[in-house]
Amino acid sequence: MNFTTKKIHEIDFDFCLIEDLASLKNFVQLISDDDIIALDTEFTRRSTYYPILSTVQIALKKPNNKKILALIDVIKCPAIGDIISVINHPKIIKIFHASSQDLQIFYRISGLVAQNIFDTQIMANFCQEMTNIGYSNLVKKVVNVEICKKMQSSDWQGRPLSSAQIDYALIDVIFLHEIYDFFAKKLFQNQSFEWFCEEMNEYIKKTLSDNSKNLIYSFNLARLNHKHVLQLNKLVIIREKFAKIYDLPREHLISNKDLEFIAFNFPNIDLVNYKLPHDFSNEALKSLASELNEHQINIPQKLSTNDKNLIAKIKSLVAKTAKKYGLNEQFLLNNNQIKNIVTANNIEQVKFLISHWRYTLLGNDINQILIKNYENNRRKLENESRI
Repeated sequence: MNFTTKKIHEIDFDFCLIEDLASLKNFVQLISDDDIIALDTEFTRRSTYYPILSTVQIALKKPNNKKILALIDVIKCPAIGDIISVINHPKIIKIFHASSQDLQIFYRISGLVAQNIFDTQIMANFCQEMTNIGYSNLVKKVVNVEICKKMQSSDWQGRPLSSAQIDYALIDVIFLHEIYDFFAKKLFQNQSFEWFCEEMNEYIKKTLSDNSKNLIYSFNLARLNHKHVLQLNKLVIIREKFAKIYDLPREHLISNKDLEFIAFNFPNIDLVNYKLPHDFSNEALKSLASELNEHQINIPQKLSTNDKNLIAKIKSLVAKTAKKYGLNEQFLLNNNQIKNIVTANNIEQVKFLISHWRYTLLGNDINQILIKNYENNRRKLENESRI
């Protein structure tokens, strides 16, 4: 393992390019002395369902503020089990930014859930930043450095990596310790650290769970009737299954537009025209011909005037609460979450629509708004019945 001295954005650091297992093991031994490390990955996902990992970048910050950065070339050194063990270590803090795809990659490799993850994007969400702020904007805000992202779409599978690619990959981790320190201080000052930990756990759980049942909501369902939405949902779930089997991007298997057309026109449609794999076609036809499950998905309801009034009241409450606790309004409760709360069948259902820490802040007040509305509706119906 050979280190060289590098300089990026006026930061001097020791750098090691890791291309073999022996160097990786030596570097992991070096990491064992650290309790906080920063990580990022570069990968390719143009023609596959699953990302193809290219590099793992790691930054260490020593007590004297000296930084050590390494880039693990996963194409040349694919046996990265030792670094996965570090990522899954419960006592080492791992700093990422917008970590969902990174966590999915590591989970697919190891089958284990990464431990003690701090995502700076989520940390920033608790500090009244714009929702899900990008890394470039955070770097500008915290360390006042402009970074360029033009190498993001370069060929990360080709070898050798260019010096520009290596520098780009390292920039994605070199400032993460400073960003982490900046927002960790704010979280403790705002007394929101425990909320962040809960949010982080939910984020990881959601990131690594099967999301096929929620893919339907990325479509514009307002243009379809109830039956067609249910048929489309069947096709979306089946496409997801076979996209994984064939390791193809969803739309490479069949486009959203074609799925909608099939759902709308079934049974007066011939799937042969779409040149789909036989097992995909057979399962799709069998599913489309089966009985519809009315409770399979929650189809968005058309909002009444009363619903819109309730939404306005809850939005006003959210705005006041967000200001009080220094949170971004859309992060606290976004528009879709508020609509779901208003159209919920009862108060008990609302508890499942709001995460615990959010419910602690908003639950009682939202319940009061809804209970008052239910009571007004009950009185209105009683008056109408007397007439």
